[in-house]
Amino acid sequence: MLNLKTLCVSALLLSAAAAATTLALRSTAPQEAEAPTREHGMLMESVGEWEGTLEMMMPGMEGKFPATDTITAFGPFWTQSMFESDFMGMAYSGTGVMGFDPKTKKFVGTWIQNTDSSFMVMHGTMNEAGEMEMKWEAPLPGSDELVPHRSTTKYTKDTYVNKFYAGEGDEEMHQMTISMKRKK
Repeated sequence: MLNLKTLCVSALLLSAAAAATTLALRSTAPQEAEAPTREHGMLMESVGEWEGTLEMMMPGMEGKFPATDTITAFGPFWTQSMFESDFMGMAYSGTGVMGFDPKTKKFVGTWIQNTDSSFMVMHGTMNEAGEMEMKWEAPLPGSDELVPHRSTTKYTKDTYVNKFYAGEGDEEMHQMTISMKRKK
């Protein structure tokens, strides 16, 4: 059976160990700040105001519609896109975050839009054509079934072209192309 003296000594020892751990953690030298990579710099080149068109290729939704995109920097590692268009009588808004993970050597991104409740998480690389190629799963309009998607984006100083595809292999369908120019 424990007595009061043993409990007090145990409590003092535990308190001393906790204090020593806290002091050791506080005295640890601060970590160096992570430096942005070349890929982060490439993403930063997309920051700005853009205008152009969204062209739908999906059956029953074909057409070309005006669009704008505002891309802002979120520190030196991330960009955020605020994309808007008005197509088929519907106001479309979407926002996404894009970055690069140096540990996996992949571009990473997210996307949400006002037309559905999907939360898209994307991963990708630069392909041989110099395009950022991203992949994710999302449902097609009117379906709950997740389908593989991919996009390719080719940037120049004052333009970008973003092509979207759904499906895989022989089943892959070109859904949409966004063509933008930097606002002057």
